[in-house]
Amino acid sequence: LKANYLISYRVSLPEGGLSNYNYILTKDISAGGVLIMCEEKFTKGTVLEMIIQLPMYPDKQLHALAEVTSSFPENEKKPLYPTRLRFIEFDEVAFERLKTFIEEEMNKIKGGKTLKEKLDRRKE
Repeated sequence: LKANYLISYRVSLPEGGLSNYNYILTKDISAGGVLIMCEEKFTKGTVLEMIIQLPMYPDKQLHALAEVTSSFPENEKKPLYPTRLRFIEFDEVAFERLKTFIEEEMNKIKGGKTLKEKLDRRKE
């Protein structure tokens, strides 16, 4: 789902601690992971502790751990790094909320039908 949602994250440090929280917007989010634009490059395998705030659940934060799968400069002139992360640990209730939220947002985009219904041509 290509959308901007607020995420706060902090890095798990090699010596066992955690960095301070940083705030950023998502560029794309799915049940499997997220794409964010960062001002710093992360090494593949770096683990981030994330707090995701979705508009559907304004009073509930979704907590997750995510692993960096790639982080490369967008171009030489902009100091931004598209950073792809894969969720590796997610509270089960939070994961279900995220999946429901994404499906409902996709329904809005796809004209009220679920993505599965749109892709299932047997019903035409």
